Amino acid sequence: MEPDKGPVRRDDEVATRADTDVRATVDWYFGDLVDQVAADCAVSCEQLVAALASVEREASTRRDQLAERGEEVSTAGAPGEVLALPVGTLRVLTRACDLSTEEAEAVRSVHRRMARAIARLPEDDSTDAVVFAAEPADLH
Repeated sequence: MEPDKGPVRRDDEVATRADTDVRATVDWYFGDLVDQVAADCAVSCEQLVAALASVEREASTRRDQLAERGEEVSTAGAPGEVLALPVGTLRVLTRACDLSTEEAEAVRSVHRRMARAIARLPEDDSTDAVVFAAEPADLH
C-alpha cells in the first residue's frame, strides 16, 4: 500500500499538463529527426524528447535575453522560430536543464540539423542555433 501523499495541488496538475503539452509539441515538431539523432547518440527517443522539452521550456523563459544575444533567422515559411546565437549559448541552456553530456549533445544535434534544414544556417560550427518548436495550431 502506497503512503498517502496528501491532496494533489492544482498547481501540480497544471505543471504536469504543461510539461506533457511541451513534450507533445516537441515530439510532433522534431518528429523523425528525434529518431535519427537518437540512433546516432547514446540516448533513447524518450530521453531525447524529454531533454528537448526541458530546453524548450528553459529557452522560452530566457527568450528576451536570447533575442538580445542573437538574431532571428528567416525560416523561409517553415513553422517555428530559429535564433542564431553565439557558440556556447546552447551549452548554457543544457546545463541549466541539468542534462547529461549525451543528452546535451543530442539536443545540440537536433537543433543544428533543424536550423540547417529550415533556416539554411551554415554547416560550420560558427554559431549555435535554438529552434523554438511550432505547435500544430500554428500551421493554420
